[in-house]
Amino acid sequence: MASGAITDFETSARFAVGNVHGYGQSLWASLQAAEKILKFFIASKGESFPQTHDLTKLANQAYTLGLPRIDEGLLQTVQCKAGVRYEHSKHTTQNVVSAHQDALKIALIVAESLFPTTVSTPAGKDEPKLYDTILIPGHFYISPSLGFSYYCKDITDSLATMIMVESYQHGRLLQAVFTQEVEYQAYYLEITDENEIKRLKQVGEKILHDQGIV
Repeated sequence: MASGAITDFETSARFAVGNVHGYGQSLWASLQAAEKILKFFIASKGESFPQTHDLTKLANQAYTLGLPRIDEGLLQTVQCKAGVRYEHSKHTTQNVVSAHQDALKIALIVAESLFPTTVSTPAGKDEPKLYDTILIPGHFYISPSLGFSYYCKDITDSLATMIMVESYQHGRLLQAVFTQEVEYQAYYLEITDENEIKRLKQVGEKILHDQGIV
């Protein structure tokens, strides 16, 4: 279910950077992502969840199982009806981006509750959070604040060579190779799901091959 949520986040991003005709699909995908991550939390606590798209209802059940309270405003920004998928020009770019970002914030709250790795939070409300991640060559990572996926190719001295395996701009896949100080590893989370790693290897097959990675 968590992997399904990641796929929904990707779908939401793709439709958000396309054109207005995909805005409804983006909103629906953001809802699906938040819904699945809340259901994942409930299931991980050994309880069954209702078959509903109501985020508040799912969140209320999750609170009884130990999930920290989520700002109701986040839930309401993401909440939408199934019919939104067929509304092409009714929504603004800001609506779509806000829903995507708030769905990610909900997912981070759940992730941090289940897997407490956060070591500090910047003072700025909208700044990306920091994690206790240690970059390891040969491993895949995701930037939760951006939603982009990376592969750590090498670390030499204090510089990490990173391959941006998957990111989307205006509906197009963008990939790149870059170096940055190892200290920025605190902005990444390691990807451990085998299915997601397999998918990323397929998405990044060409750039990984060009970089000598089989």
